[in-house]
Amino acid sequence: MKAEERIIKILKDRKSANTSEFEKALGFSRAYINRLLNNLIKSGQVARVGQTNRTRYWLISEINKLDERIA
Repeated sequence: MKAEERIIKILKDRKSANTSEFEKALGFSRAYINRLLNNLIKSGQVARVGQTNRTRYWLISEINKLDERIA
């Protein structure tokens, strides 16, 4: 399984995660995880929510489900 697929699986299981959680779960460096997350953000699969140490990453599909529930 590719690293990006593993990130997506973690997000499906947890709904959201921060960089530290990805580091612990995957065993990759923070720099590598950030590179993978930026690729997933650019491809429209993941969204970054928050700033600095409160940043969390969500699957776009999960955000869309939340929007539907609110509307």
